Amino acid sequence: MTDTAAAQPPPPPSPPISRARIVKRAIKIGAALFALILVWLFVTAPLSSSLQPAGAPGLTILSADGEPIARRGAVMSEPVDVTELPPYVGQAFVAIEDRRFFRHVGLDPWGIARAMVRNLRAGRVREGGSTISQQLAKTSFLTPNRTWGRKAQEALITLWLEAWLSKEEILSRYLSNVYFGDNVYGLRAAARHYFSVDPEDLTLSQAAMLAGVVNAPSRLAPTVDLGAARERGARVLRLMEETGFIT
Repeated sequence: MTDTAAAQPPPPPSPPISRARIVKRAIKIGAALFALILVWLFVTAPLSSSLQPAGAPGLTILSADGEPIARRGAVMSEPVDVTELPPYVGQAFVAIEDRRFFRHVGLDPWGIARAMVRNLRAGRVREGGSTISQQLAKTSFLTPNRTWGRKAQEALITLWLEAWLSKEEILSRYLSNVYFGDNVYGLRAAARHYFSVDPEDLTLSQAAMLAGVVNAPSRLAPTVDLGAARERGARVLRLMEETGFIT
């Protein structure tokens, strides 16, 4: 029996795995990892709270009859509705911050590419590629940590906001929460702080100056450097002309 077993030929080798099977396995593994990442994002990203207006980052002390008598921390007034403002107010912010705002879905690859090219030409970071929707997600619902996980959460919240809110609602929330320097948050508080008017009464030049402030509030606030604020406002007006918002 030993001689018979030794005389038997060895079993044939297993056929090699085809390239098609390897690709299919890689796709399945990639899909599983992508699904796990999505589950992690849905669990960790504050999607439900992102559909609620952001709260004021300060403390308001009220009297017994409910009237505000003192504030501590940031200054923030009532939210604005961009549809109730002069058209050029919202257009000023779109022109300088996100000119493709009404055409993209929250993430703008063209805007990111344009910012990268300009930064490379300048040899330094002069502008970012974040859309208004991304800025709303970043400043209102996330921590300032710069990690890949946080950027993924930002992208998910951005798409979530775009799916559930109109462009006008997103722009209104952005204007109601963005920082304008001097510890002032939101367009209503900024209009009152810098020009002693409500945002519904802003002139074109005032709206342009405020839109220019948000890129660098600590440097461009009118109370810090009026000349720089005026120059930035003039740039906003030029961009509004280029985009066809004004003549």
